[in-house]
Amino acid sequence: MLKTRQISNPQILAQDQPAADQPQIKAKGKAKGKAAQTASAQAPMSLKEQMAEKRKRDRVRKEFTTFATTAGCFGLVVGVLLGLVGGIKIAAAGTVGILVLAIACKYPRLAMWGFLIYVPFGGTITYAIGNSPLLQLAKDGLYIPALMGVFQHCKRERYPS
Repeated sequence: MLKTRQISNPQILAQDQPAADQPQIKAKGKAKGKAAQTASAQAPMSLKEQMAEKRKRDRVRKEFTTFATTAGCFGLVVGVLLGLVGGIKIAAAGTVGILVLAIACKYPRLAMWGFLIYVPFGGTITYAIGNSPLLQLAKDGLYIPALMGVFQHCKRERYPS
């Protein structure tokens, strides 16, 4: 059997519980920060808003898969034709090139980021695959369609050019 000890000293009991007239001070930890403040600042979404968000995500996902499938099929057809004429390397380059051009036209900001990531490694990739002048110009396949897409977006939104 466990024996419990009773504390009869009221001062010890008073230390554990704050007095009614003393203000309680909450300690802020490092874990509580901006994340806790932003979570409490945002109101929870209603069921209608959640369903609208889900429909929007599904629509965007379906649009991307339809576009990527169409561009991939077109790239494969062109790749097969190039493979019959020039060989497997030309076919692979043509297929990937068409896919990259299509995605760069559709998503120009993503293409700009891809271009910025590719540029430092472009020379290494070009020399590893083979020193071809066409591979030197491969980065333009990302940059030019992306630049045209950003320009069209700015023109459509009437941003200063």
